Amino acid sequence: MKYVIPEEQAGMRLDRVLLILMPEQSRATIQKRIEKGEIRVNEKIVRKHFFVHAGDSIDIGEEKKVEKKQKPSSLAPSILSETDEYVVLNKPSGMVIHPTTRQTDGTVVDFLLKKYPKIKGVGDDPLRPGIVHRLDKDASGIMVVAKTQDAFDVLKRQFFLREVKKQYLILVYGNVTPHEGVIALPISRSTQKRTRFAAGTKGGRAAETQYWVQRHLRAYYTLVRVEPKTGRTHQIRVHFLSKGYPVVGDVLYRSRNIKKPLPIRLMLHAEFLGFKDVSGAWQEYTCPPGEDFSKVVRQVEG
Repeated sequence: MKYVIPEEQAGMRLDRVLLILMPEQSRATIQKRIEKGEIRVNEKIVRKHFFVHAGDSIDIGEEKKVEKKQKPSSLAPSILSETDEYVVLNKPSGMVIHPTTRQTDGTVVDFLLKKYPKIKGVGDDPLRPGIVHRLDKDASGIMVVAKTQDAFDVLKRQFFLREVKKQYLILVYGNVTPHEGVIALPISRSTQKRTRFAAGTKGGRAAETQYWVQRHLRAYYTLVRVEPKTGRTHQIRVHFLSKGYPVVGDVLYRSRNIKKPLPIRLMLHAEFLGFKDVSGAWQEYTCPPGEDFSKVVRQVEG
């Protein structure tokens, strides 16, 4: 992969530029790759704290890794419904959507390619065939995958225009008040940790989350139904953390006020999905949470 430094990035440190290009990799990993010579500037090996100039050519070579034997994953999505154009899945918590530098197999994409080989050419990214929307690794629930290019184009456009209806069920710490409302706070990438996002920061992208309290459980938990009106990364988790109600089981957005967090899965489940199919007909699908989610709810309900 080659990248030419534009004027607006001139004077930035090389590792900071690369963090923008490769947000899935940590700064430490990027710095090690620079030191190994896997990333060069103008075909030369440079130091990790090199400052770039406009027009510099960055050559990002293949990352050399020691192959680690990965245990075959026992996780697999279940098929809720399918047509010739799309398939609706229930993704389990802990399953990654597509291959990453940290996990190369056992993904939803692997499952799809084995079951639907023709899906390989669908979409605009060969690493994510048929994938039109995201669902966090540790979240569970409903997602739609396109089986044809026509369906991919139709669905992707609806997600882009915010015409798809999505609802989630979450369990959070604290007694959520008021009983229903809208959290409208901009979201931007954290300046402290690139894998995190923050709400209410200056220059963030507009984000809106509507919610309805389902019920309060004991004195310290609330079950909430959520409908994001925008689709920012980690939006629900970031918005509720900003209000003092972190999602139970969230290790990335854990509040310091939670002295003994429950060591369980992320309690975020995609329960409902509505969209128009290729013919323009409105389709709705519901997927109740699985036993791993329900068991935790019963546990804190007392």
